[in-house]
Amino acid sequence: MKIKTFTVMTSSKKLDEKVNEFLDSDIELVDIKFSNSANGLAVLIMYNENNEQK
Repeated sequence: MKIKTFTVMTSSKKLDEKVNEFLDSDIELVDIKFSNSANGLAVLIMYNENNEQK
């Protein structure tokens, strides 16, 4: 399992674009977490690459 983190300070639209582009790639989603704080917005994605051997 791998972890990918996306963060932005202001624009949730920019975060949406980054996350959607990543989720459209060849991965198997394991879990996704969201964080909203005074420091900005963050998305933590736990995933497996589809070409990995299990």
